[in-house]
Amino acid sequence: MAGSFSNSWSLVKASAHVLKLDKELLVFPLLSGVATVLVALSFIAPFALTGAWETFAGEG
Repeated sequence: MAGSFSNSWSLVKASAHVLKLDKELLVFPLLSGVATVLVALSFIAPFALTGAWETFAGEG
């Protein structure tokens, strides 16, 4: 188990080093994060705006 954590930490450090060398690579994770938030909002907004959220929560 400790070897697995060590390997993961080495991968994180190597990834951080690559990102330090090429900052343009940060564009893709940022765009992915924005897209994920927009998709999540497209599912959550109808529930929040129509009051259906209370029905599922048992308050309505």
